[in-house]
Amino acid sequence: MALRPIHDRVMVDIDSLGDFEIAPKKAYLSLRRKKQFAMVGPATKTHVKIGLNAKQLEAGGRLIAQKPGGMCQYKVRLAVPDEVDDDLVGWIRAAYDEAGGEQTTRTRSRGWPRTPSRTRIQAYDVATSRYWRSTFRAAVPSSTSTSACCDA
Repeated sequence: MALRPIHDRVMVDIDSLGDFEIAPKKAYLSLRRKKQFAMVGPATKTHVKIGLNAKQLEAGGRLIAQKPGGMCQYKVRLAVPDEVDDDLVGWIRAAYDEAGGEQTTRTRSRGWPRTPSRTRIQAYDVATSRYWRSTFRAAVPSSTSTSACCDA
């Protein structure tokens, strides 16, 4: 079974929860609000693993408790898209609610916002079940100098 249909089904259901940030990592996606509430990534060639950060859940059945001190308190392994059911969405909702409200925006005293000199592209390669990153230098307009916009 391919991982992409499982991943897409999970992400559609998570998108319905509300606003959150997706932070691609080397081998998984970190889903964050004020803090990380879940991670989604390949467990094997045929399974997707969802890690959950929620303290009030009770382990049992598909919800497997992890060792204390780890990144996630619970994990769920999915082999087919039909395993994304109301129980799983409820567990993800509990982790989402526990992760807090909107993430606060950071401000800088000088030169904010600044035009980035590098842009990072991140994508998921379905064939190898891995994420890849590519960095390239963005073109800076000749009329705007970096020092002029940053020295206030």
